[in-house]
Amino acid sequence: MKGKGNSSQANANNHSRQLNPNNDAYWSSRGLGKPAATPDGQPQGTPPAAGNDTSGAQQKPNP
Repeated sequence: MKGKGNSSQANANNHSRQLNPNNDAYWSSRGLGKPAATPDGQPQGTPPAAGNDTSGAQQKPNP
């Protein structure tokens, strides 16, 4: 008999997949289809990674 640990790991894996916009589970858990990829390979609407702000706005340094 498999213990509760396997169920917890499966739940954690599913939760992680649903938080990753590069995973189909992210989009299906929101009732959406995965959008077409842009030329940089990221799904449309994916926010840029931290430190890759392309808005041109100046960020204020932390004091």
